This record gives sequence, C-alpha cells and structure tokens, in this order.
Amino acid sequence: MSLARVFRFSSFALALVLASTAAEARLVGRQVAQEAGLTRAWFTQAALMSGVQRVAGAELQDGVLYVLSSAGTIQAFDAESGENLWTNRLGDPSQPATGPAIRRTVKQLAEGGTSVSTRCAIIVGTTIYVLDAANGVEIESQAIHGSTDSAPVLGDDHVYVSALGGRLIGYPIAKPRSVNFRIASPGQLYATPLLASGRVIWTTAKGEVYAAAAETGRPAYRFNASAPVVGTPAAVEDSLYFANERGVIYALDAERARPLWRTSVGSSVSRPVVGVGDAVFVPADGPTLHSFDRKSGDHTWIVDGPSEVVSVSPERVYAVTPVGELAVLDRKTGRPLASWPAGGALRPVTNTQTDRLFFVSESGLIQCFHESALTEPVYHGDDPAQAEPADAPAEEGEPAADTPDAPADQPAGGFDDDPFAPDGEASDDPFSPEEEAAASDDDPFSSDDGGADEDDPFADF
Repeated sequence: MSLARVFRFSSFALALVLASTAAEARLVGRQVAQEAGLTRAWFTQAALMSGVQRVAGAELQDGVLYVLSSAGTIQAFDAESGENLWTNRLGDPSQPATGPAIRRTVKQLAEGGTSVSTRCAIIVGTTIYVLDAANGVEIESQAIHGSTDSAPVLGDDHVYVSALGGRLIGYPIAKPRSVNFRIASPGQLYATPLLASGRVIWTTAKGEVYAAAAETGRPAYRFNASAPVVGTPAAVEDSLYFANERGVIYALDAERARPLWRTSVGSSVSRPVVGVGDAVFVPADGPTLHSFDRKSGDHTWIVDGPSEVVSVSPERVYAVTPVGELAVLDRKTGRPLASWPAGGALRPVTNTQTDRLFFVSESGLIQCFHESALTEPVYHGDDPAQAEPADAPAEEGEPAADTPDAPADQPAGGFDDDPFAPDGEASDDPFSPEEEAAASDDDPFSSDDGGADEDDPFADF
C-alpha cells in the first residue's frame, strides 16, 4: 500500500461557520465562485411552496437534472442551461414522496437497429408513478404492497421497491397490479438498492450485501460485510465499492461478489463511497476524505475537513464540509487549492457523470457551477449527446424557457410561472473469520399473500 498524502483543510472563522449552518441557502456570488476558479453557469428555483414544501430528492442522468418536491411535483432541468424542460404533479400532495429514479434503456429491435428510451419513477404515498423522462408524461401507475421510506430503483422492465420488513419487491412495468417477485432477507434494508451487471443489489442492517437476477429475482449471492454497509454501494465498470460502519472498504466483482481488494480508513464511516474514473473516495467520520486507487486499493491521499464529494474534473476534486464550505482539491495529491465560505443550507447533488457542480437547497434553490476553463462538460462515461435524440416535449406541462442559455446573473427560468395554478386555469465474506460468516435460514421468499416459504433462497450462498 502506498503512503497516503495527508492535508488539512482550513475552516473559516467559527462565527461565520455557525451563522451559515443556521442560515437558509443563498445564492453564491460570482466573485466568490471565481475565487475558487469556478463560473456560475445558471440558477433557478424549483416549483414548491416556500415554508410548506421541500425538495425530497434530486438525480442527474444524461445531461438532465430531475428534482422532486415533497408534494409530488417532479421537474426536469437541462443540466447545462437550467432550462425547465417539463413539470408534472402527481398523487396526493399531503403524502410523502420519494425518488426520483431514472433509467436509460437501449433495446434491440426485431427488424434491426435499436430503440433508446429514458424513464423516471417516483413514489407518492403508496403509488408508483412511471413517466417518460423525455416529456414528463405519465406512462403508468400502480399501488405498492406495504410501505417504504426509500426511493424506488428503475430497471429496464421493473421498478424495485424496498418494503419495510426486509423485503425487496419487483413490479413489472406495463403490467399494473401485478408483482413479479418478492425477496425476503434478514434485517431491514439499509439503503436504496442499485442495478449493476444484470443484478439488483441491496444491503441490510445486518451487514450483508445481497444480489438477485434483475429480471427474475433469482438469488445470485450473499456477501457478509461484518457490519452494516453505509449507503448504496458505488458501481463502476462492473465492480462494487462500499464501506461498512467500522471503516472497512470492500471492492467486489458485481456479478459474482468475487473479492478484488479490502482496506480500512481506521475510523468509522457514515456516508456512502463515491467512485469516479480511477479513484474511490471515502468520506470518513472526523470528517476526513480519503482517496484510493480504484483498481489496486492503494491509499493515495487523505484530507481533513471535507465530508461529501460534489464532483470531479480532470485535475480537481470538489467536496463540501459539514457546514457547507467548498473545498477544491488537487485530484492526484489531495492538496487544497481553493475554497469558498459556507453557503447556507446548500445540499450537493453528487455528480459522478460529469465535472459540473450542482447544489440544491431544501427550499428549492438550484445552482450549477463549472471550472471557468471548462465551457463544455467533461464526461466520465458516455456522452448522452451521442445517443438517439429524445422524443419531443409533451404539449402538457410547464413550457420550456424561451432562452436556453440564460446568463448566470439571471435565473434560468421557473420564477415567473405559478406551478400551483389550478389546471385549466456472494457467498460468505472471504475476508472475515469463518465464525463471522453467518448464513441465516429464516429469510425466505415471501409468497404473493405475504406469507413465507420454508426455504431460504440464499441458503446456498
């Protein structure tokens, strides 16, 4: 293991920090951004009632930022211009909303060629809504069995929901009021599941990682991480990266749970791992931010202060401290390069797709920044512009802004129109001692009526 470079990120005056933690999110000024080498590309306001509603979730996918309010209003914004592409209100606004989940699907056509579509899923109350992400038009809705407090996961043909009681349920798309499979695993599901290598993968409070075939629910493996896994694992190039609460970092083959490497940060961890390019970033309690080589697991650097990764550019890593300060770090060494003071209750949207920085406050203020020299986004994967063009926007919903390239000194749209106006108006852990690798036999598949079969579907793993 290589010797990690260690730096300390200096905080600003304590009075400023304390004031900022209690303050509402505010617009980051151009000069402040410039001092950190950044340009504010755009800002706007999400459609929600101030003081009554809040932002429930935000997700970036293929150049579009999707923002969901606690009242079930879902909006799509162009990630480069801030243009409001569409808005849709779903369900009962008094019911809790979770999501959004986004999925881009490429399918082979029988007559040759491919079709490309992107869908969006949210849950409002006890109803799943699936939308066409190109225009916000509802494709279908169906009631879920039981209750959930986590976001759905959207696959090519299923919506996956983690239900209370340790069950993962797969609902087939285009087959309302049906359930394709239910999988029970011991221990409460610990975070939103994910899809990788044809598997749906989830973690439990007992510290186990489970995987099943995404289309059938057939068990694939169970992996014992010895302690609860923090957040949703990061998936990069068919590999999984995650940390348990004790600070042990695991790298596995996503298809079979074959161990790739294991290491430790030497302290507890309570935030999920982030994988981008050739690096894995681990925000440990303290707070400290660790960087590891994604292939070898070598520890490359550690910085005191940052607690959450915002984005990564070719030469820089952007992270925030618990009080909202932005830390600009050298990507190779972790050396602090610049910073800006705490900006109130800003919440970063972790971006592993491009270099752009996105912040969304609970009150709906959305801001986007980029390095001043990088006028075009830098993609860590495929450029969505190379995909087939999306469908034309629907006639219904909030119209797009007239000027996509709104100047950064003016909002990118969304302030003038009233969005609330009435319509018409693996196996056991190979790293742990054998006595720690437990195979439980009390987590059977649930039957459709909620009963339990006698056999553990993961007993062979």
